[in-house]
Amino acid sequence: MPELARDPRFCTNPDRVRHQRELRAELEKAIAVRPRAELTALLTARGIPASPVHDVAEALTAPQVRHRGLVVEDGDYRGLASPVSLSRTPAEVRAEVRGAGADTREVLAARGFDEEAIEGAVVRGVVRAPAIKDDA
Repeated sequence: MPELARDPRFCTNPDRVRHQRELRAELEKAIAVRPRAELTALLTARGIPASPVHDVAEALTAPQVRHRGLVVEDGDYRGLASPVSLSRTPAEVRAEVRGAGADTREVLAARGFDEEAIEGAVVRGVVRAPAIKDDA
């Protein structure tokens, strides 16, 4: 969009900041008509660092994410690991991955709900929590 570079509203950074809404509207119109893969290719071909925004499923299967070992898998859980890779202090997953609702009873009890209210919410499907273990 070379015409934007000649537009007096956008010639300098202070101008672009002052007219941010108008600039954003122009860019959104231009971006919206292109599929994201095409837009990414056009930008990177011009030396502009760009990548499509992925949803979680796409992020977990992206080649660069898999290559860098950034997927954490434990039982039914799949998620992204820390993208920061430091040689002397590498990131690591320390806590065991717990299922959805694993802490529900504990959290609700800490907020003042009694066992009967919590169990009622679980039974009605208002919250998810594991079954109470019978010690008998």
